[in-house]
Amino acid sequence: MKNFNLIKDFKINKLQNMAILLMTILMSQFSWAQLFPVGGACYATTPLGNGTYAMASNNVPLSTNRVATIYPATQLAGIAGQTLTSLYLKKITATNIGGTPNFKVYLKNTSALDFGDASADWTTLVTGATLVYNSNPAVAAAGPAGWKEFVLSTNFNYTTGSNLMVLFEYVNTGNTTNVTWEYEWNNPCVDVTNDNTTKNQTNNDETLPDLLTATNYRRAKIGFDYLVSCPAPTALLQITLQQILQRYLGLQEVLKLLGIMW
Repeated sequence: MKNFNLIKDFKINKLQNMAILLMTILMSQFSWAQLFPVGGACYATTPLGNGTYAMASNNVPLSTNRVATIYPATQLAGIAGQTLTSLYLKKITATNIGGTPNFKVYLKNTSALDFGDASADWTTLVTGATLVYNSNPAVAAAGPAGWKEFVLSTNFNYTTGSNLMVLFEYVNTGNTTNVTWEYEWNNPCVDVTNDNTTKNQTNNDETLPDLLTATNYRRAKIGFDYLVSCPAPTALLQITLQQILQRYLGLQEVLKLLGIMW
């Protein structure tokens, strides 16, 4: 009888542990990343690329640039209310960035549709914006053409219904390789009648521009990752240990294990 009880206790403990593990899994939330290209399937038949609207990763080692673009809420419904964890740029060339460059990305929810006719002051633009990326982009940008992920150091909460201001700052220190990035330039991706949705400026003397005087409707093709959570099905949380055991062992075996029936 003693040995039988030891075996019975062992079975109960093992099944209890299995049940606890199962319940823990059921109560958990599962999360995974979801890539959302802004504008969806909107792209040019023949993709065009340069460094003007993303990072000036060209063959001029002292090149720098700053870019400000507003992406409209009408193209951001897919990330409404989401926490953004990565930004994607679409690389055109298969070459890699060299040297020791630095790339910064700021994000800001805004009600503005464009920047107006005047030159844009960088200090004003970054006020209230969140610095989400500040690193050497060479590793993230390496490899063949296609989407390149820049993992955000600070997650960003996109507000439903807001337009999204995206600010790029790039210093090309030591790079002598021309690496280009896809930009959007035609309807329906962009409003070609509004030249003030993008402001940018490039210098070739390693100084960063304070005023963005160039203006355009063209913009970098970008995408975002955000976390998608799958909440546990609450109905399953009502299952008791005995119900779990009964489901897999049968009522008679459960009663035996619990000592109610021999």
